[in-house]
Amino acid sequence: MFQRQEQITGILRAHGLRVTQARVILLDLLMNQHGPVSHQQIESLLEESASPIDRVTIYRTLHSLTECGIFHKITGLDRSFSYAYINETDEGAQHSGDHAHFVCERCSHTFCLPEVDVPAAISTPSGFELKHTEVKLFGYCPDCN
Repeated sequence: MFQRQEQITGILRAHGLRVTQARVILLDLLMNQHGPVSHQQIESLLEESASPIDRVTIYRTLHSLTECGIFHKITGLDRSFSYAYINETDEGAQHSGDHAHFVCERCSHTFCLPEVDVPAAISTPSGFELKHTEVKLFGYCPDCN
């Protein structure tokens, strides 16, 4: 537990963020997930763990952790967002670096596809600055197929 707390504190500080209760709780929560989770799922998980974070604080914290590159935001079929922790240190991590996502058109579940390569270099016209690339594949997952 103490080692995990140190790891979370180190991640936040390495990204230039203050260590707050909400950031620690949300980072710990997403580090324990095996794929992207929606805001609604995050709220449910927080209720189960009796963590005292209100909806606005969740939105703001997700935004700040996404902006600094700790979380990755994925847009689902219904235009809602899901979030995943980007593990930059574990090569075998479920969600590390750029990779594709598969969105099931039946159940709306989003799956990480780390084995699908995302082009490393995409050229943009002069004056454009590419911030990130998102590759989404759509179809039916094995459960819905």
